[in-house]
Amino acid sequence: MASSNSVCTHLSGFLALTLVACSQVAPPAGSGADDADSGTQPDAALESSVPNEAGPPPGGTHVAGALAARGATFKTSRTTSGEYLLDIVLGDVADVCHTSRTNRFTKVLHLTLRSANAPSPGTFAIVRDTVMGGSGPAPQGTGVLWSISDVGPDLCSLDNQDQGSAGAVTLTKVTSDAIEGAVDITLANAAAKAQGKFVATSCVAPGRATLACPLAL
Repeated sequence: MASSNSVCTHLSGFLALTLVACSQVAPPAGSGADDADSGTQPDAALESSVPNEAGPPPGGTHVAGALAARGATFKTSRTTSGEYLLDIVLGDVADVCHTSRTNRFTKVLHLTLRSANAPSPGTFAIVRDTVMGGSGPAPQGTGVLWSISDVGPDLCSLDNQDQGSAGAVTLTKVTSDAIEGAVDITLANAAAKAQGKFVATSCVAPGRATLACPLAL
């Protein structure tokens, strides 16, 4: 995905594993090098059609294994090359978008799915890559297990705990305000799986103090 006008920013972490998000978006799309900025521009056509945000339906998400999740939220964006990015964050609360973090360290599973066209039902192979969403031909995706903490003025410091090395994410239903699907991925370091179904609701304005903070960077 490298190009002459790509903007690459490091996702901050305190372990050896570091991901790089290649934005392919001309400045001033991103923030500083310590921000976990996806570097992409929100897709106006998709975001403008999203109604007022609402919490996910009860029991909509059941993911177990490397991370026990019972809620999910998503945000869409596009690169200047025309590809679509769908970022989904799964956490251990029902309303991931609006729930403030209460623990010093909180783990979430961050999926980034890249496609040539607007997100639609289908399967995304998970690859281990230094680029969020993968750098091979679309459709492709990546999965990262983040530990979120607050360091000084940084209300959303992301520490890479593990990264998906294989598996897939399957979308079964896609609307402007909710996405349903299933995740079945293997994490590289722990050799553990994250498996289950999810219902992700739109998060138009994620906050740094919430579990959806990876979507705010």
